[in-house]
Amino acid sequence: MRSYLLPLFALVAAPFAQSQILIAGFDSPEYNTDNVTADVAGQNGWVINDPTPDISFFVEFGYAGSAPGNHGAALGGWLDTPVEPLVELSNTYGGPLVNSFLSLKFAVQSSTADFPGRDSFGWTFRDESANSLFNISLEPNVSFADRLEIVWYDSADTRTSTGYDLFYDSTYDLTVGFMRDGLNAGFSALIAGADTLPFTGTLPNAADATLETFGAHAELAPGNTEYGDNFLVFDNLSLRPVPESGVGLLLLMTLFSGCWLLRRRLP
Repeated sequence: MRSYLLPLFALVAAPFAQSQILIAGFDSPEYNTDNVTADVAGQNGWVINDPTPDISFFVEFGYAGSAPGNHGAALGGWLDTPVEPLVELSNTYGGPLVNSFLSLKFAVQSSTADFPGRDSFGWTFRDESANSLFNISLEPNVSFADRLEIVWYDSADTRTSTGYDLFYDSTYDLTVGFMRDGLNAGFSALIAGADTLPFTGTLPNAADATLETFGAHAELAPGNTEYGDNFLVFDNLSLRPVPESGVGLLLLMTLFSGCWLLRRRLP
């Protein structure tokens, strides 16, 4: 499915028409979406660091505006148990981190009683040396079993909590834009669903960093010895460069598009 932001992208990204763009809708004919046999990894540049089959897979992912039978890419232990404590499904971007803009839809499917483990999920932005520049992580809330805490990590693996939670089995929009801040890279992010959850931060010494790969990840949460059968599903992925002023414009338009939602922090 196409994001409602794509027409706006066409305007603000025009000067970068020859730059790297990563777009994925995860439907046929671009993808073989057979739910039983098809892996996302191995198709259209997607790679995974875990040898276990069926860790990346396709599921029907319906939400407002999606077509009947719409598919999303999924990652996690639903069909089999990963062997790596951190599994990453990634693709190449190969452009500057600053002035790049990400948008996608996602949900986290909760585990069943058969495999009840609660794992962490999210997205990782890496440089040419495979070092993490930035990481958004959805980590099990230890106080509320139906929620995931939204946190982020910089290149030094410093953990910062946003103070927000989101719920399992609910659909959200994620947007992230990166801007130059002297020698640093600043970012503005927004997760929108039943609530509108904005957060910002600074990535030290990342102003000139190259965003080589972008990926979704699944990770054993602290204290877990095996994965649950929960999984992350995402769709409508768009990662592309925009002019410096365009990053703020896109984030502002995204915020306004959900301004009718009640903005609140979860307890």
